[in-house]
Amino acid sequence: MRTFIILIAAVLSGCAALPHTLRAGVEHLSHPAVGRPFDDSSASEDWLDQLAVSANWSGRGWYLESGLGYNLRGRNGSGLYGPALTGFVRTGVEVTIRPRAGF
Repeated sequence: MRTFIILIAAVLSGCAALPHTLRAGVEHLSHPAVGRPFDDSSASEDWLDQLAVSANWSGRGWYLESGLGYNLRGRNGSGLYGPALTGFVRTGVEVTIRPRAGF
């Protein structure tokens, strides 16, 4: 986690390429096939609601997103064990289905 914070600080200080966009939002993560009617398990770590901010880079069909979130249920909330502060990194390929015509 410390390395992640140092990386974010380096990006924000101009030591690396500045992100194309910054995002802030609320997100919900869950295991959609846990619990009834799919199984009879009593899995306790099955969802997370968090406020999150992220920096986003994209180009030539790829993307990278790195951010920090805060678990709205607090420490050990929702069965996600540990501090309420979470970190995430997402990377992948973006495929355009249809061009944007405006918003």
